[in-house]
Amino acid sequence: MGVGVASNRSGQIFVVACYDPAGNFLGQFRENVPPVGGFKDAPLSPHLLQLSYTDEQLYKDSLKLHNDYRLKHGSGPLTLNKMLCRNALTWAKTLAKDDKFIHQPDNPFGENLFSIWSSNQVTARDAICNWYKAGKDYDYSREPRIIKSGQFTQLVWKGSHSMGIAMVKGKSGRIVIVANYNPPGNIMGQFMDNVLKPN
Repeated sequence: MGVGVASNRSGQIFVVACYDPAGNFLGQFRENVPPVGGFKDAPLSPHLLQLSYTDEQLYKDSLKLHNDYRLKHGSGPLTLNKMLCRNALTWAKTLAKDDKFIHQPDNPFGENLFSIWSSNQVTARDAICNWYKAGKDYDYSREPRIIKSGQFTQLVWKGSHSMGIAMVKGKSGRIVIVANYNPPGNIMGQFMDNVLKPN
């Protein structure tokens, strides 16, 4: 940012501030304008169990795994977006509470889901490696008519630049991981430009 101050002959003082990149873009307020006092962590729902795998570990591991895979396919690195993490957490809690496994309706972001019952510690690797393996038979030579490996293609989608991820454990012991991506991937007619062969 830059700021300048000037006054006129009548004693009025003018202050001008300039920001780069610019703000106040329609459709981006929720992502960029936190409430007064910042975002506060919600108390753990009675439908959820505590995880030993921390959010910080989840974020760090997820970014590294995503970006390692994306590098193989000529896609740039993703950055972590806290708003996308909150969106993912809200839906992960809903899935764990309601014992469902469906995509969030009317979600403006790309989304990958993972669910497992396990007595062992589950980490980001379990989900992300699973998503990547979904692309083992992907045909890079043409646009798909039906999306059969959407988790893989969203993971490596070149046009996505940021991500958020959340993991929760329901009372039944089921662990749910939700990842959101912005801009979203899996746009029909754009696969050959965004899902490239591994190098």
